[in-house]
Amino acid sequence: MRTEVDPSGIAALWERLAPHVEWPEGFSLVFLFAGHPGPVRTLRESLEHSLRERGQSLMVLEPTSPQEVEALTPVLVRKPEEDCGAAWVSLIRGAGAPGWQDAMRELLYRLNERRFLLERDLAVPLVM
Repeated sequence: MRTEVDPSGIAALWERLAPHVEWPEGFSLVFLFAGHPGPVRTLRESLEHSLRERGQSLMVLEPTSPQEVEALTPVLVRKPEEDCGAAWVSLIRGAGAPGWQDAMRELLYRLNERRFLLERDLAVPLVM
């Protein structure tokens, strides 16, 4: 079953999201909750396009297992590539898999413990 997404709704979401990922000079954290990957993909593509226009790239991380989720912390708490304008962590692919919720919770705990490093070293918007 294919679910159609209202383009005007996605455009309105992008208008609300854009200031949080385009304007910050330094670290900001955005949580994006979604029940379907289609709108998420569209929003990510909008961000990629916006960054590309400014000569920047989007660091995309898409773990597919709880073990990959747990391995994200060291990747996120380090300096990104020079042209990185934002980081996007997509956690929708493995949703519902055994251990997924525990791995996500552990990731959030670890990132909270290292929030100073995120602010100092990642220093770009992070969308989860």
